Amino acid sequence: SQSVNEIVSIYKIIIFREDRPSLPLFDDFMLCGFVQDCGSVIHPEESCGLQPLSAEYLSIISQPQLKTCEMGDVKGQWVVPCLSCSDNRTCDWRQITWQPRNCQYPVLN
Repeated sequence: SQSVNEIVSIYKIIIFREDRPSLPLFDDFMLCGFVQDCGSVIHPEESCGLQPLSAEYLSIISQPQLKTCEMGDVKGQWVVPCLSCSDNRTCDWRQITWQPRNCQYPVLN
């Protein structure tokens, strides 16, 4: 006998984020990583909140010949410039960018 696949239910989840205040940056900013909000933890094994980026990580993602990501679901983190990684009110949230681990997505024209 053959099994028949049937869709029983379809769910649509919509998540809204409140806007964060953004400060204009000064020359002494640092880059902070952000995987998930501590108030909305989805992956308990991952860090939450802003974390300072290590010099090693910054060196890796700054390579001009970083390989192209082969899949669309590569793990990574948000990178945002801040005056302090311990205070999210000092970040320029308009400048946040997604940075996959050890690869980059091609820029579409």
